[in-house]
Amino acid sequence: MHMHFSRNSSFIIFVKFSIRGGLGRYWLPHAWAHTTPPFILVSTAAKTRWSTTLKSSISCSHTSLAFTANTMPKRNHVGANVRGTTDNESNNAETPKQYFLLKSEPDDYSISDLQRDGTEEWNGIRNYQARNFLRTMNVGDRAFFYHSKAQTPDLTGIVGTCKISRTAQPDTSALDPKSEYYDAKCTKEDCKWDSVLVEYEQSFPVVLSLKDIKEIARKEPTGIIAGLPLLKQSRLSVVSLNRDEWDELMRLIKTKISMLDDNHSFNNYAQENKNPRKKRLEK
Repeated sequence: MHMHFSRNSSFIIFVKFSIRGGLGRYWLPHAWAHTTPPFILVSTAAKTRWSTTLKSSISCSHTSLAFTANTMPKRNHVGANVRGTTDNESNNAETPKQYFLLKSEPDDYSISDLQRDGTEEWNGIRNYQARNFLRTMNVGDRAFFYHSKAQTPDLTGIVGTCKISRTAQPDTSALDPKSEYYDAKCTKEDCKWDSVLVEYEQSFPVVLSLKDIKEIARKEPTGIIAGLPLLKQSRLSVVSLNRDEWDELMRLIKTKISMLDDNHSFNNYAQENKNPRKKRLEK
């Protein structure tokens, strides 16, 4: 018989064995997890010692031992919490942080709207690959907020960040006939679309535009930016990023902000010194 136990699952195991005679004191290590009678022992944590003291005068038949372990939240097959869990129900220390990019048309819902609302249901995703990315999201994962189809190319791009505050659950907008995202094929029992809850983090004073990103990719065709899913899968409204891609985009944004600060300082200096002859006469 094969039995499998997760490292921290909550359970009780009753193990039966027969003991006769003087066995004295024994240490039962983890390595005895699959031994045969008289000892049948199941251990769920490495480096765990089990000890038993048996007196020579005892004759035991079908004695039961119970072993318990701690409880851990259930996980689905992609490593995310069970659908619809929130920050208070998730232990983020167990799951590495993931990174994403979420697109929204600013006329529909902008980073300013998210800043005002605090949180927003990220629904209306009707592409299977984008939906699958939603399903992999964990509480605490971070995402760039991207304005798509803005009024000018300079305003189309990354404008801020948000984080995931609740994992995927069925997208109720697909069940609402009045919603623009209504899907007549969906039912309460079988809703094929999901949504997550996102929480505002920050807005950038600059836009790292799609034009900027494409220009960098053109200059560095083998660089990190050139391989971005944003460029490779441009039609997706939700894309996954690895840590290197996230860090590189952040570096570019910080560089653009520092250039803005430098330009602002230069403009202030130029404004204050636009008439140096007059200043000299005033001294």
